Amino acid sequence: VFMRAHKHAARQAHNALHNNIEEMKATAVKSAPVDTGFLKENIYTEYAGFEDKVISGAGYSGFLEFGTRYMTRQPYMQPALDQQAPKFKKDIEDILKEAFK
Repeated sequence: VFMRAHKHAARQAHNALHNNIEEMKATAVKSAPVDTGFLKENIYTEYAGFEDKVISGAGYSGFLEFGTRYMTRQPYMQPALDQQAPKFKKDIEDILKEAFK
């Protein structure tokens, strides 16, 4: 019974991760600053088991996110993560509660 619950919980956790990563990407794209649109077009996801990532492929992404001594920051990734993290935590908690009933 435990192994079945474990496999089911692992599958659910993977799906929750995938869904939350996609939601985070959508939020980052929506809130990314726009000049030419290149930044928004180059925010994408990578999937590697339980190491899914939202990546900003524009070379200047870090300068926008963190700023420079000449430019104030215009964060879009960290706010997307901050918004998504509580939902992801709740999704995982719900999966674990169900698995260990």
